[in-house]
Amino acid sequence: MKIFINLLTLSLIMIMLTFGICDAKTFPNTEGKVEISLPDDWKSELKNNVLQVESPEEGISLFFNVLKDENVEQALNDTESNITSLLGALVTEKTGEIILNGMNTIIEDYKTKDGLFKVSVMLILTPAGKYMLCYYVGSEEADKKYAGELTEIIGSIKPIEEKK
Repeated sequence: MKIFINLLTLSLIMIMLTFGICDAKTFPNTEGKVEISLPDDWKSELKNNVLQVESPEEGISLFFNVLKDENVEQALNDTESNITSLLGALVTEKTGEIILNGMNTIIEDYKTKDGLFKVSVMLILTPAGKYMLCYYVGSEEADKKYAGELTEIIGSIKPIEEKK
């Protein structure tokens, strides 16, 4: 089952990469040597080197942060603490490892105990040898509504092409 889920995720990402994101804005992160593309109607703001993204209507929040090598464990602990203080205890749905556009990625998906919110935490090893922490919080309803765009956003995270 785990292999099937990984293959399905990878297939969806490859389909999105083939067709690309229409009407997207791209955010390069030179420190991590990666870029992220977002649909134009999604709200975004860069605060303290953290890219914060929200769906057009309330319900989805994403955060992207390139970490210093020495603070990966602390960042994961802080993220978990922040999320559980807002939503309560989380129940693990699945964990896995994939290759996202050539980058090793660890994914952990959770739900709140009441099942009203989904949380996903990704740790991507960037071409710069740094980890990018990506996490997502969304209501069950918004998760279904924006599933396609979320897949596009995650699939858009890719290494920045170096100019020759």
